Amino acid sequence: KSEYDVKELKGVLDLQAYHSHGNLRELIRDHDMMVKLHKDAGYQKPRFINTECGYATWRLDQERSQAIAVLQKILYSWAHGDEGMLLFCSRMTKGPGRWDRDFGLIDYNFCPRFAYGAVAAFTRTYAGAKLDRIITDEGRAHVYVFKRGDHHIVAVFAPSEPVMITLRSEAREGHIMDAMGNLTKLDDSTQIQIEATPYPKTVILQGARDVR
Repeated sequence: KSEYDVKELKGVLDLQAYHSHGNLRELIRDHDMMVKLHKDAGYQKPRFINTECGYATWRLDQERSQAIAVLQKILYSWAHGDEGMLLFCSRMTKGPGRWDRDFGLIDYNFCPRFAYGAVAAFTRTYAGAKLDRIITDEGRAHVYVFKRGDHHIVAVFAPSEPVMITLRSEAREGHIMDAMGNLTKLDDSTQIQIEATPYPKTVILQGARDVR
């Protein structure tokens, strides 16, 4: 569906927009497809923005799954060069296949609480940071390093099975933040054992020259 538009709009647009709903696996598939289409069409430096990136929930227990998926996709898109993302986190009040489903944008009535809190905590913590590097991104675990001033902000998650990650640094102080923004001070910020789970966790290190 996109190949014709990609070719015809070459040189016309400042940003190349795409939608990718669902979980991280679906985002990776759609992002890779967009990169390939633009490369095949001869684009030199396409600038991607995900203009609709949601995860619909039609049962109350899926609110947690939505918060997990949204944070994973924000981190992956940022680490892989997307220049922006607009969230469309909807609540379907009735199950799939119903003609009278009720969709909603991000607001107090329709946006699930877990996703709302998770994105708010993420924005507060990562604001002003820049991607430094990807430590690992091989599918079993994702570890991304961001920097802001003398702070290293390390995002850690594992899409399926939990994975134990060891981080080493010379930081003088460190904290672990869960997906809702709760901070736990580290007793030892030079060698950190952290269990990567589907919920992205953040390690905030102050005064480190490097993180390995």
